Amino acid sequence: MFSSVRSLRTVAKWQGTDHTPFLGTLIDGQASGKSVTAGQIGKRPQTENEMSEGNMSKRATSGRTVTLEDAIARAGDELSATIGLPEHIEPGEIKFTFMVDAGDSPQAEDITFTWDGGLSATWLQDISEHESNLSPASSAPVWGWASWRNGGDLLLAYTWPDVEVDGWAHIPGGAPGSEDQEDTLSEPQTWVELARTIISVLRGEELPKRTGQTYE
Repeated sequence: MFSSVRSLRTVAKWQGTDHTPFLGTLIDGQASGKSVTAGQIGKRPQTENEMSEGNMSKRATSGRTVTLEDAIARAGDELSATIGLPEHIEPGEIKFTFMVDAGDSPQAEDITFTWDGGLSATWLQDISEHESNLSPASSAPVWGWASWRNGGDLLLAYTWPDVEVDGWAHIPGGAPGSEDQEDTLSEPQTWVELARTIISVLRGEELPKRTGQTYE
């Protein structure tokens, strides 16, 4: 336990971001043996289309929500579909549904970023309620933090209470955006790609030059 806490403190200081709200809560929770809760970091992702219970109860023959099927039809293919993604990203809460390759077929995921306009953000991710064949056990939210303070590399840290795993990952060249980050961070697709990178890390997928560690 204590080696895990020390390692996470090192991660917190890696890019000059010691005492960030997320890692501060995670570290304090580990040191005391307590789990991080949704109330401490943020609420479960909820897109604008989930605000109405009626919308969520309308299912297509596929088992997915009609809202998701409509989004796929508009996008032209499953992987390009999103729900609730703003046309222009501004600082604040950014929450949307996006699709990831799940092997047999794309799967809908929800994510909420909290971004102050700088070079880091906190996030909360879970499977989307727009998906089919869900059960209470399908939901396993992950809370995390992302930083790209040097403008090029991406540093992620996260806690996954339901799976009893915490971890971090450093991805050289993985920072969202490009050389002109002020412009690219306002583009919706930049955040979709960041969300997909987060999913890749959570799944343990191979990424170029990625380093990291998990703690159980």
